[in-house]
Amino acid sequence: MLDSKKRLILVVHGSRDPAWLLPFKKLEHILKEEMGEHTVRLACMQFVSPSIEETGEEAVKGGIFNLSFLPLFMSTGGHVERDIPVKIKSLREKWPELKIEILPPLGEHPKFIQLVREIVKEAL
Repeated sequence: MLDSKKRLILVVHGSRDPAWLLPFKKLEHILKEEMGEHTVRLACMQFVSPSIEETGEEAVKGGIFNLSFLPLFMSTGGHVERDIPVKIKSLREKWPELKIEILPPLGEHPKFIQLVREIVKEAL
């Protein structure tokens, strides 16, 4: 019987600049504190680890077979339309028992749009 635990993987672009990753690591830390150590992970598309494949493998080794990927991108583009699905396909081929969901990019979420509206209003 597969474990019903679920993990959310925050997908970011990645950068060779180590400082670039710090806000995302901070967000991951905050979410882990609030939601539990095993519920949230960060995955990078390129340049730095962990990758989508590495986070998927870690989940399986930890007995977690229900994964949701949340792209922390402003909109759908090449990474969201092509690159993430290709990486997810390789996870599914390796572990067909995985239940995987790719969520819409963060920037397209109605709550994110509302947050930006509030920030703009404060700035004006």
